[in-house]
Amino acid sequence: MRAAADPEQAGIQSAAAGVDLQLLNRYRARVTHTHKRINAVVIEVDEARAADLERALTRKGYRVEASVAVRPLLNQSVPQMSVDAVWKLSFSGAGVRIGVADTGVDATHTDFRGPHCGL
Repeated sequence: MRAAADPEQAGIQSAAAGVDLQLLNRYRARVTHTHKRINAVVIEVDEARAADLERALTRKGYRVEASVAVRPLLNQSVPQMSVDAVWKLSFSGAGVRIGVADTGVDATHTDFRGPHCGL
């Protein structure tokens, strides 16, 4: 959830996730997104205060990770979903107003390795 869309709900979810809102205020940080399903929040803070906030959060037992953008690539996701077989059956999606494709998570993918990932 984007915190800006509902700041009150973001505060409630952040508190439920255990985020010390007074600590965030001390570093002039703010919650920008909440992820209730994984009990995580995204925090925005000035670069000059980021290291101090990270140390303070770590001392309180929070797990802190930098945000990393992840984007699916068609050259990887299309073969994984066997879309080419559907295309061969003449299904192109033409005329479809809404389509949802749940690709799931391939935990063995290289994007999910390293210290920034919890898998």
